[in-house]
Amino acid sequence: MPIQLPNLDDRTYNDLFAYLTELLIYRLNRVTDENKLAFLKLINGSDRVIDEKKVALLTLIGSLDLLTDEHKVTLLNLINSLEKITDENRLTLLKSIVNLERVTDADRVVISQSINRTDGQTEKSLDEKIQSTIQFVRKIDRAITCRDFERLALDAHPQIARAHCIPRIDLLADSQTERPGYISLVIVPSNDVFKDMSEVKEKAKKRELIDVVSDYLDKRRLITTRIIVVEPIELKIKVKATLVLKPDAIDEIVKKEAIIKLEDFFDPLKGGQTGTGWEFGRSIYISEIYELLDKLSGVDYVEAVTILKKIDGDSEGVKVSPQLMEISLRPNELVDLHIILDDITIGGL
Repeated sequence: MPIQLPNLDDRTYNDLFAYLTELLIYRLNRVTDENKLAFLKLINGSDRVIDEKKVALLTLIGSLDLLTDEHKVTLLNLINSLEKITDENRLTLLKSIVNLERVTDADRVVISQSINRTDGQTEKSLDEKIQSTIQFVRKIDRAITCRDFERLALDAHPQIARAHCIPRIDLLADSQTERPGYISLVIVPSNDVFKDMSEVKEKAKKRELIDVVSDYLDKRRLITTRIIVVEPIELKIKVKATLVLKPDAIDEIVKKEAIIKLEDFFDPLKGGQTGTGWEFGRSIYISEIYELLDKLSGVDYVEAVTILKKIDGDSEGVKVSPQLMEISLRPNELVDLHIILDDITIGGL
């Protein structure tokens, strides 16, 4: 007679879901509030806060010069015997110090101010502590993703306005070859950082900002990550345009407006399509310059646009082929526009 095998697949999905739900509820109800608080302290480091309160209290006692050594020893022993320095313990202890005979009026004022800062504070509820712990955990203080590196770079120094992360690239070695484990970060300072600085001081300031960001991120990176912090490479260009104006337009006003629009469009902090800065590595499209100039209030139409790549020491630059519809930028490049009033000419005359 064959042995009948048991049916091991007699539970439906609903049965399993109901079982797991019941199990979770059962376990949740068995966790006491004390255990929940202990877990929260493990996450957000409440013990460190307690130690800080101890240090502050010990410092306060040590600063009271007219306390006798006997009183100080008694108070110190009392503090060390407390496992948890709560606000209530601290308040009681401070009030006790006030009643000591050898405490001067000046010391009483200091202690009273500390009491006023503590008195009236209510203990947080369990739900408030849970919420506080969740907010603490959500705070970004470790760099893993590119977005983490960019956010933390902005926190590293108030004069850093933008940061751009390029993963798996070492920009100090080669911007084309992928290198696993490397993170290159391009930082852009605020506009006013280098105002009225000499070339030597500007170079030193850039080096300082790079070092500050590097040190800040080095403490927050994964151990296997190598961080390279650099400044952006600026692609110098010159734009020349010929505009045909409407009958009532004034030449000089339209020219100035055109220059302002072009400078804003290519600005590293407020340019681009979104107004948050020209995107790193974004190509320059000649059609966009036509569109930008054509929208000016005094312009009837744009007759011609010429882009020139600037070379150091060359006031004119190298003319880009008219058939070239875009100029490509590398991932760590931004646009540095050079334009003067004479670069905008009036046509159709």
